[in-house]
Amino acid sequence: MTAPRGVIGLTLLALVLYWVLALTTGLWWSPAESGELGAGPGHPFLQPAHYLASLLLVALGGICYLGQLLREKSRSADMATDRKYRALAEFSPDCLVVHEGDRILYANRATHEFFQIQSLPEQHRTSLSRLFEPACAEHIIHGPEFKLSPDGKPTKMETRLILHNGSSRDVALTTTPFQPEGDTALMTFVRDTSEQAAIRRDLYISRERLRLALNAAQDGVWDWDITSGKVVYSGTWAKMLGYTLDQLQPDLTTWGNLLHPADRLRAEDLIQAHLRGENPSYECEVRLRHKEGHYVWVLDRGQVVDRDPEERPVRMAGTHRDITARKEIELALKFRNRSAEIFLTGSEREPYPQILQLVCTSLESPAGMIGVQDRNGELQVMARIPKADAPAYPDGDPASCGAGPLPPGFQKAVSERTPVIMDETVNPQSDNFPWSCALAVPIMHGDLVLGSLLVANRTKGYGTSDLDFLVSLATHLAPTLQSHLASESKEAQLRKAQKMEALGALAGGIAHEFNNILQAVMGFAALARDEIPKGDIGRQDLDRVLGAAQRGKNLVERILLFSRREEHVHKPVAPAAIVNEAIELLRPTIPTIIRVEADVQQDTGLILADASQISQVVLNLATNAFHAMEETGGTMTIRLHTLAPDQSRMRVPKSLTNRDLVLLAVEDDGIGMDHATQDRLFDPFFTSKPVNKGTGLGLSVVHGIVTAHGGEISISSELGVGTTVNIFLPRIPSPSPLKNPLLPTAATQLVGKKILFVDDDRNIAQLGHDLLAKLGCEVKVETESPRALTWLQRNHQNVDLVVTDLSMPNLSGLQIAAQVHRIRPDLPVILTTGTDDPLADLDDTQPAIKGVLRKPFNIEELHHTICQALSRIELGADPTV
Repeated sequence: MTAPRGVIGLTLLALVLYWVLALTTGLWWSPAESGELGAGPGHPFLQPAHYLASLLLVALGGICYLGQLLREKSRSADMATDRKYRALAEFSPDCLVVHEGDRILYANRATHEFFQIQSLPEQHRTSLSRLFEPACAEHIIHGPEFKLSPDGKPTKMETRLILHNGSSRDVALTTTPFQPEGDTALMTFVRDTSEQAAIRRDLYISRERLRLALNAAQDGVWDWDITSGKVVYSGTWAKMLGYTLDQLQPDLTTWGNLLHPADRLRAEDLIQAHLRGENPSYECEVRLRHKEGHYVWVLDRGQVVDRDPEERPVRMAGTHRDITARKEIELALKFRNRSAEIFLTGSEREPYPQILQLVCTSLESPAGMIGVQDRNGELQVMARIPKADAPAYPDGDPASCGAGPLPPGFQKAVSERTPVIMDETVNPQSDNFPWSCALAVPIMHGDLVLGSLLVANRTKGYGTSDLDFLVSLATHLAPTLQSHLASESKEAQLRKAQKMEALGALAGGIAHEFNNILQAVMGFAALARDEIPKGDIGRQDLDRVLGAAQRGKNLVERILLFSRREEHVHKPVAPAAIVNEAIELLRPTIPTIIRVEADVQQDTGLILADASQISQVVLNLATNAFHAMEETGGTMTIRLHTLAPDQSRMRVPKSLTNRDLVLLAVEDDGIGMDHATQDRLFDPFFTSKPVNKGTGLGLSVVHGIVTAHGGEISISSELGVGTTVNIFLPRIPSPSPLKNPLLPTAATQLVGKKILFVDDDRNIAQLGHDLLAKLGCEVKVETESPRALTWLQRNHQNVDLVVTDLSMPNLSGLQIAAQVHRIRPDLPVILTTGTDDPLADLDDTQPAIKGVLRKPFNIEELHHTICQALSRIELGADPTV
């Protein structure tokens, strides 16, 4: 304590000086001289006044000592406090800058480290802008309006500082005024908030990303306070269902009221399982009712996010995602698979009620209808589901069609090929089947309209989403329906082919029996006629009998031609010449009210055909056209053109595509035909003509001829418009080589020839005997094939020829011929037949057969065939028919 010691020294010095002065100046007071202290001389040390003065000096020095001692203690305390505050300032983690205006008065160590400076030389002369950006420094100095009163509040600011090294830091600045030693100064605290700012930025970015993700995914968010039952719904959640937030109550009942009844129990069970801790999270696909009435499929997901100290859930949050599109796709795919299964296991009309039930179930519709277009473009209702309160249909089948009027939109969807929403009510009186709030969409496969789907009578109505879903179902149904219709068409064609085959077999059987009858009639009539002189009336009658029998023979040939088994020789011919000849034959017989026009291409090339049959095709078709225009008149056009492989593919039958063809067409503008007639065009003995106008074999014969020539026939007709028949025949590139016919030897004589004649019909056997006997032959007749072979084994050396019927009991004609060849290889055999069996292709397996004779035959044909067979044996030629 230097200052107090100086006060003691000064006090002692003052006392010494006082006594020295008193002694040296001779100032002696005595009481006698002064009259104050007494009389007489005295020693100064003995004077009380000097002691009193010394005491005053000591007291004054003590007072000064005490004052200085107190001041020194106060200063020490201030210095200690100042050291403490300075230490606090120096070691503070925040930067502290004391400045007066732009001039820095003090900066702590953290300031040096933060701003990366070693020290502040001439600190009192350093500018604040040395640390801060000019704009920031200006704001610190002049921005705040400080109040020096106790009510003055610090100003705060958050900013980003660019340091001198180029880096940036986020800081929080707090500036407050204070008065050191009576002067006004500012203290600015700088806190580094870069980490907190980064966290805030990351949090903001995360929240923004979440918001954008939810917006992009259109996910709605919900937050459920389990204790109070309050639920906070996001705007997207409400918008998903067509609401605004102010239209929804913020509680759990909102979700419960919008939930589809069929989904409620399942969703509540899953939520409770999660709340009990059985599942780590809650997830369920449910339907929520939209404001417009329809339901929206949502993926509802959530998780408990807060629990109380006893681990009971108190808060749960989650999202709603609209999955309607995905669910509709899943339902559509399920519908496609199920419909394919139904069509696969059902036939004809059976699948349609089940398909319609699937559609109505998918769209929660109590009524519906499915229709399919027929080949004429007319909508045929295949199945329908009535309302629950609608009366039963008369036939008891809810899928029956009936004949009542259809909803207008049902036809419109097909004709305009566009979906239709119908709000009006249609109430057909025929079956009391009302429709309201209906949707109708076409079923299309590519550009082809197959039919239509309709659903109706849903209480909540239908929206565009329902329409899109129904279109999706129709799109998935189309390929399966197309396949089903194609299969039905093939089945119909197969049934028709089987029918034609059965009719052909029947025709062949009838022809065989009828030929046997005609053979007897013609043979015995010819024999009887030859016994009657010329000019006799009986001979004329027999000529008429033979004429009628010949017409019967021609009719049988037409029947055999229908059965497509009649043998004809196909040769390369020019169709133009045949058609021109047929047209020339037609013109004189066609009435003048019918104009015949020919459009014949002369250089059509060649076809492999029987000329007479092609001519018959033209004449038959022209006859039908004539009958169609007989009363009204009109124009008959006969066309003949070539078709290259790349031309008119759409109208060429599939079996003939990519081939060179000849098109023969006969057109008329007569009365036309309805669809029922067209379905039976090729049936034999079917005709739409009046009595005496036709036998009903014309088109069936044409069909048989065309098919036998490897061609196809197509007919299009419309009532009141006319009919067009197109025949497609394949062209050949060059004529096939022709075999030189084997001419019979004219000198061949039958007199004395020994012939075995076998036929199970006794009349034919007798006729054969008489005809051969008339030709001079020796004849052995047998009606049983085993007996004939037994006789032949004994007499084979005495036989020149065997004539046997093809169709025989026990052993057929072919079996007899084989046995004959075994018995005697050089013995010729002639087959007789009343059927159209394909015997023209006999090969080395039947070398004994040297000829075939078709029934009914006459004596000239019999003679010619026998001579030809015998000449073949003589020439050693291979058998031909």
